[in-house]
Amino acid sequence: MDYLVIKDEDLFLLTDVLGNISPESEKGLYTHDTRVLDTYVMTLNEKPLSLLHSSCEKGYISTIHLTNKEEVNDGAVKVRQESLEIKREQIVQKGVFYERVTLFNYARETLPVNIGLSFGSSFTDLFEARGVVRPARGRDLEPVWENGFVRLGYEGLDGVVRRIEVRCDAATKTEAGKFEISGVLTPDQPLVIDIAVRAMVGDEAGLTRSFSEALYALEHAHAEWLNNCMQVTTDNEVFNAMVERGLVDLRVLLTDLGYGSFPVAGIPWFAVPFGRDSIIASLQLLPFNPAIGKGTLRTLAHLQGHEVNAWRAEQPGKILHEMRRGEMANMKEVPYQRYYGSIDGTPLFLILAVEYFRLTNDLAFIEEILPNLKRAIAWLDEYADVDGDGFTEYHVEGSNGLSVQSWKDSYDSMIHVDGQLAESPMAVVEVQGYVYHAKMGLAELLPRLGEDELAARLGAEAEALKQHFNEVFWMPEKEYFALALDKDKKQVQITTSDPGHCLWSGIVDEEKVQPLVDCLMSDGLFSGWGVRTVSSEEAVYSPISYHNGSVWSHDNSLVLMGLAKQGAEEAVNRLSEALLKASLQFDYQRLPELFCGHDDSLGSIVRYPVACIPQAWAAGTPLVIAQAILGVDVDVARKVVRLSPTWPDFVNRIEVKHMPVENTVVSFAIDKREGLQLLESNGYNVELKQTEGIPQPL
Repeated sequence: MDYLVIKDEDLFLLTDVLGNISPESEKGLYTHDTRVLDTYVMTLNEKPLSLLHSSCEKGYISTIHLTNKEEVNDGAVKVRQESLEIKREQIVQKGVFYERVTLFNYARETLPVNIGLSFGSSFTDLFEARGVVRPARGRDLEPVWENGFVRLGYEGLDGVVRRIEVRCDAATKTEAGKFEISGVLTPDQPLVIDIAVRAMVGDEAGLTRSFSEALYALEHAHAEWLNNCMQVTTDNEVFNAMVERGLVDLRVLLTDLGYGSFPVAGIPWFAVPFGRDSIIASLQLLPFNPAIGKGTLRTLAHLQGHEVNAWRAEQPGKILHEMRRGEMANMKEVPYQRYYGSIDGTPLFLILAVEYFRLTNDLAFIEEILPNLKRAIAWLDEYADVDGDGFTEYHVEGSNGLSVQSWKDSYDSMIHVDGQLAESPMAVVEVQGYVYHAKMGLAELLPRLGEDELAARLGAEAEALKQHFNEVFWMPEKEYFALALDKDKKQVQITTSDPGHCLWSGIVDEEKVQPLVDCLMSDGLFSGWGVRTVSSEEAVYSPISYHNGSVWSHDNSLVLMGLAKQGAEEAVNRLSEALLKASLQFDYQRLPELFCGHDDSLGSIVRYPVACIPQAWAAGTPLVIAQAILGVDVDVARKVVRLSPTWPDFVNRIEVKHMPVENTVVSFAIDKREGLQLLESNGYNVELKQTEGIPQPL
């Protein structure tokens, strides 16, 4: 990565690899979709520093090692290059950005040093920082400064006052936009400088503490997170690191708006509630930490649509797509203050509720959100089927918002084989699977709440949808499902990854499962690194396209969930091995949002230039691999955990500790040769599918 990014709650810091923020770039300190710090540059003796090494592996701290350039005065070397080491440690915690700078002298003589720190803010909206030109802006407030302290402020057109307070107690000179710290540096005594930048938006403001206190709080919170999650370890340390990476990144991406923690979509540009992304990440995380699913459901229930509003694509009962809190959103310069332009967020919301209950048996919570579930069902009834053909469609009129409202939301993702763009109303293949999954799950769940009539109706509708879907979306000549139906009910016949999601939902007829699996794992779709969004055999394929030939991590995770659900063991193993291999191509083994779709014969992955890293549903992908190779099925009613492991070549033993089931946990180990060892049952039975050569436990 050519940048460093760290986050805590609603505050994230994006710097270059030196730890600096240049005003000419998109980098900065962001909160509430506002860049509250757009200049932050450190110099030594008025010269820039040189990079030794930098890392943001932990997600909440950037550690940067720098050194000095040579200084010459009147032809004589005053300070030799690489005589000094400057260590920068940057963290964000509870609304405050902290930096500790430590200078080490290796020159064996005392040297005078002058650290300069230039800083500033235009308080630009995130969309403005990314290039949108605004017709008007608010007013800058007069800066306030005294020794070691500066306050900058801005009053937006929305009436919200945004401020930062920058503090450096070691400063020997203070100006409105710069601190200077002068002193002498001896070889045996490092110089330590602490800086704090407090962000304030309206009445919201962080509480400044010491760097050490803030770092301790972060370390404790992240350690507690890992301890509270299900732990999966294998005899493959590389895979173990991949799973832990996913958990670490998901912790970084958690935010709480007051209704429980949920994952935002990704940083740097989507650190906000995102219905589809937040739900899918919560589903990926569910067996590891179901509390996040609960927080996601509560948050999205609170933000559920309640009126018809074409500007923000809102309808009663519809689940939020994206929420922004910046000045441009508040002023309706963009429609994203509360934007509902996704077709799949609502059925996915229902699926998350169903799957959360299946794992936890938390009927009290489901009863709490039952009115929201009913409103979401009513949305499916009243708004989702635009043309009355029995399928769920999106249709966009006007230019605001997204023109394509399924997960592949590029303008050109719904494209016919001849390159002509398909027009809405658009019934997208995986969305029909989501609706089926939701209705079948609710048909099982709702009788527990006395909603027998509604449950029966939804079950019947699901069965009718399955029959209709398999008739209308199937392409006999390709033995595969079409991507979508366009406004004329014409199949969009390009071969894509999307039907793989339908294996997970269960909407695919039994006789169509194997042809679907074969196509997903064919050379056209399977690159060796993962399943492509569009087959390389299609004329519209481009390996460098955002949605028409790239490989998306989360897309592969949903395909993998489907393969595992259908018992396609060989395909599960191949895809798991490919994704593990792909993870080794990226810093910290962190799978990105997407990468280019070139074949693995190149020997290395071609990176997509603007992929979000970390991104929630990409971070959740390693967790899905663990679930898929375990073949976990939890039956809370019968108090049974069933395991159907697939054993890819990279693993021979898997140990699971503290798997959450209902209101307790189970722990066990399975070995490819020795079978099952039960470590902690708490009233549950753990059953291992009988496989040749694998004994059942006594």
